Amino acid sequence: MKAKKLLLTLFGLGLGAVLAQPVAAAVPVAEDDSLVTVTVVNRNWNAMRVYAVIEGVSHRLGTVSGLSEQRVRLRPAWVGSAAEIEIVAVPIGRRGATITQRMLIFPGDELVYRIESNLGLSNLSRL
Repeated sequence: MKAKKLLLTLFGLGLGAVLAQPVAAAVPVAEDDSLVTVTVVNRNWNAMRVYAVIEGVSHRLGTVSGLSEQRVRLRPAWVGSAAEIEIVAVPIGRRGATITQRMLIFPGDELVYRIESNLGLSNLSRL
């Protein structure tokens, strides 16, 4: 009986540890010319949750603190040989959101998404 209880406890701890790990949307930083890089420049005071909508499917890229910058690399499977992308930013603790225009991207592209203090002025551009 003690062995069964111990196994269940260990299983519960292992499962809890797995579930507690954040979901990594970005690929580990590696020098690979086939990855699409998105640099998010948040010029807004609010922290933002940032999503990439690729071919109609939403992928969370992460959270960018207010007045900071973060670089994310998209998974190659999300882009394929080419894809249409939109970037969405949602302020944490506030109403509203901003979504960019659609842009056709290819492996190796470097994008910059600037979130302005006035969300309506936010924009996505290619380097």
